[in-house]
Amino acid sequence: MPEGSWKDLFNAVPIPLMLVDSNTTVLMLNPAARDFLRTTETKRPFGDLFHCVRAVEKGCGQTEHCKDCPIRKSVRLALSGKTIVRQRVSQTKVMDGKSEKLELYITSSFFSLEGKALVLVAIEDITELTHLQKIIPICMNCKKIRNDENYWQAVDEYINRHYGLEFSHGLCPECARRLYPEFFDKDHNPGS
Repeated sequence: MPEGSWKDLFNAVPIPLMLVDSNTTVLMLNPAARDFLRTTETKRPFGDLFHCVRAVEKGCGQTEHCKDCPIRKSVRLALSGKTIVRQRVSQTKVMDGKSEKLELYITSSFFSLEGKALVLVAIEDITELTHLQKIIPICMNCKKIRNDENYWQAVDEYINRHYGLEFSHGLCPECARRLYPEFFDKDHNPGS
């Protein structure tokens, strides 16, 4: 491979990529990562560039929670086993005083560069996909729900199957009037 071509490949990948060291210090960002992190800055820990909620006060790697950071764990595992580590994580970031919880796939892979043990980290933001999976398709007419097998079933059956809840059945006043108008007619006086 010609000199410099790995950098061209690194920069061409449309997924946020970072090259980090064992302390998660970001050494390189591709354009997608610069967009995702909203920075061109490097030479700082990932959590600081990400605006991790845990890094706000003391900085990335400086709080008791940082030892459990999924990014740090992923980097450590990739370095120790010289392997690929892929995991789904929830991370909260704080920017401009607003917190935002993101669902991410983090893939970390050992990468040796000029004799240094580094980690290539890919970040896939699946927050929107996660929210879409929580939407339940329901028929706008009969109110049946389309299940995972693409079959339509009654709402009570669906909820019972997925959440273990039982239903009692009754009629709301509006439906009772519509279905049994004779019992609600002002002129009709049952029992007289």
